Amino acid sequence: MAMDSRRMRRTHGHGGGHIPGHGQNLTVPGRLTKAHGHTLRDHKGNDSKSESSDHDRGKYFHEHVRLENTFQLNPCEDYKFSSKQMERAMKEILDKQLTETDYNGKICPTVAANLSSLIKERAKEFPWKRYRYVVQVVVGENSDQAVQIGSRCIWDEKNDNFACVTFKNKTVFAVAACYGIYLE
Repeated sequence: MAMDSRRMRRTHGHGGGHIPGHGQNLTVPGRLTKAHGHTLRDHKGNDSKSESSDHDRGKYFHEHVRLENTFQLNPCEDYKFSSKQMERAMKEILDKQLTETDYNGKICPTVAANLSSLIKERAKEFPWKRYRYVVQVVVGENSDQAVQIGSRCIWDEKNDNFACVTFKNKTVFAVAACYGIYLE
């Protein structure tokens, strides 16, 4: 096991050739190292006892906290996705971003991506707990043509919902949809 002498220094109790953590102390600058049931020394020379660790095998483990499932199958009424609130927010975003915009086919993909990011971030500001959002924005040239956009989803009609808004000026149209999907 190769060790960088600047980062870790072994202090041998019984000569060389021992496996780290077996009958020896480990010292690492700026960090307290752990070896199973042995005395440890930090870079200042302070000793400490360690219960257990796999540091001697080169592994660092972080303590992961496992949370119990809440088994909450339905959102509270106050935390339920509201189509009306989301439509108002989306309308504000589209009006603010596109009112003075002229159509340019080269930048439409970037404009659509930016609008969808703004809408998604705005959706996250609402107090709707345990929802994930899917946002789709279509931006195109307004030349008095007909456009139909459709979507289909498999979801829980009781908890999942969506909001859809259209925008139109002299040269640009946009259709934005935000889907709020509840996580059980």
